[in-house]
Amino acid sequence: MIEKIKRGQVSTELLTILAVVVVFLGVLFVLYQAQSMSIIKAKQEAEAKNELADLSAAAKEVYAQGYGAKKQVYVNVPSGIVPEDTYVFNKSIRINIDGSDYIQQENFDLRGTLPTSPGGHFVWVTSEGNRVRIGYAMIDLDKQVLLITMRPNETKTAVFRITNVWASDINVSLSDKWYHDDVAFSIDDYFSELAISSSQNFVATFASDEDALGIYVSEINMISQDALGNVEYVELPIVLQVTPDPSLRPPLVVLPPLFNATINRSESASREFQICTNTFTSVSSVDFTASVEEPGVWASGLGSLGALGPDTCVNKVITITVPDNAFYSNYTGFIKVDGQGNPEAKDSIALLITVGGGGDNEGPDVVNITTGERRVHEFQKTTIHAVADDNLTGGSNIRGCKISVDNTETFAMFPSDGRFDNQTEPIHYVYYDGFATGYHVARLNCTDELGNIGPTREFNFTIGKHILFVIASGNESDWSDWIDTYEYRSSYPWTHDIANFDDVLSGAVNLWYYDTVIFLDWSGNDEFVDLINEYHDLGGFVGLFGESAHKAVRDLGVAWHPDNPHPETHVNIIDNTHYVTEWISTTGLMEISSVN
Repeated sequence: MIEKIKRGQVSTELLTILAVVVVFLGVLFVLYQAQSMSIIKAKQEAEAKNELADLSAAAKEVYAQGYGAKKQVYVNVPSGIVPEDTYVFNKSIRINIDGSDYIQQENFDLRGTLPTSPGGHFVWVTSEGNRVRIGYAMIDLDKQVLLITMRPNETKTAVFRITNVWASDINVSLSDKWYHDDVAFSIDDYFSELAISSSQNFVATFASDEDALGIYVSEINMISQDALGNVEYVELPIVLQVTPDPSLRPPLVVLPPLFNATINRSESASREFQICTNTFTSVSSVDFTASVEEPGVWASGLGSLGALGPDTCVNKVITITVPDNAFYSNYTGFIKVDGQGNPEAKDSIALLITVGGGGDNEGPDVVNITTGERRVHEFQKTTIHAVADDNLTGGSNIRGCKISVDNTETFAMFPSDGRFDNQTEPIHYVYYDGFATGYHVARLNCTDELGNIGPTREFNFTIGKHILFVIASGNESDWSDWIDTYEYRSSYPWTHDIANFDDVLSGAVNLWYYDTVIFLDWSGNDEFVDLINEYHDLGGFVGLFGESAHKAVRDLGVAWHPDNPHPETHVNIIDNTHYVTEWISTTGLMEISSVN
């Protein structure tokens, strides 16, 4: 009996001990879990703050460097991010982690998007003059500005490189705003197809005449787009100095010679300038003095530079800050730049400042309208791109834009960056069914957030076809029978028309609607030959097949033949072969070896 009591007592004590152990382990688990959550929370907070710090530093850096400056930043997005509450807007970058906001404020305008999937991401930070875009960038330039010095009656080149930094293949279209009569300007290529991570060098050529002298300022505009319709607009400034002799250039020169910006009230813009001495000049310091009226009184960063030796350049960042009570207007002024120790060492920076953000009663303008394609073909998807800009018409954000083509139905255009929330917005609209061959007129206008409707801008564009087959009268079946057979057999997607010599000569058929003009027969009429030569000289492709390969090459000056030799050329053409002036992009056409 005593033994049973002892066994029962022992069992009770064991159960008590086990219960205490379980409770203790439970407390430890709760404490561990709480500690783990605290560690995770601290890690998330640290990652969010690091991301904000890196993006803020990059934004300040490119903003100070001026329009077009780019920097790629690696950010580590923490787990627990809330995508709908994470954004770049107005003057702040906001990251929300599990309901907690982490915000970085700047004193300049920001826009863009942030990656919202946890883990490492590369983000581009790009200066757009008086604001900074965070998020995507399609191209990167190896230069922020083209700086060229040359003599009168001289030809000089400058090379710049465009790199595709986007996640897919892109097309890049270039255009220029060069309007100076005494210096000719051209680029070796105005269109490029860039694969992922690929680059292309472009050569800009400047040719000055005997009257050229002074500083010339312009820009190269670039429009990049991918297959999904994403678009980026970039400008490359040009500053050209023409001097009788570069070795006799002024003792001190500032490049670029002007500070041109649109700035809202209570906001700032910064620009970087290069101050250079010539090969014979040294100065003990360089002083900067602004004009005593607006906008000179808004300038900062005017502290003196140290001594400069001969043939030396240094960089200087100057900032213009517009007060909140400034009138909405255009302001001009200057900053004198004086090199001490040499009375001839002096130059100046012109100030051209437009103040926005108040008194807005004008609607936004529409600029840079384009189809984004070198050639758009009949009934193929056509995208109209443009930029809505209220910077010079009040400084309000864009509310929306509309488009109609040929006075038909009006459609709302889309913001290419996903949201109407800025004073300048890239916009687009996609016509998926395309248009018929011929000339078309698009009409676009935009409205700002105050309801001001801007002017309607017209954009003329041409829809063409791939090939025009030109025949002698009565021989249409030579091509039409072959086309039916070849398209049925190979299913190539090109579009085409068939016309005779008289239609082409009379102008009833416009050659500029077609990428390529193909001949089987040939007309030796001088007026006809001149018309085809003009088409080819201005960039059209010409294909010669069958009998035309025997006859036309002599009239076009591309080959010789024993019947009528041209010693200045050297390509031998035989009957029933073919000649094409350039590689025809139309798929499969080069497979044709003869047409009888």
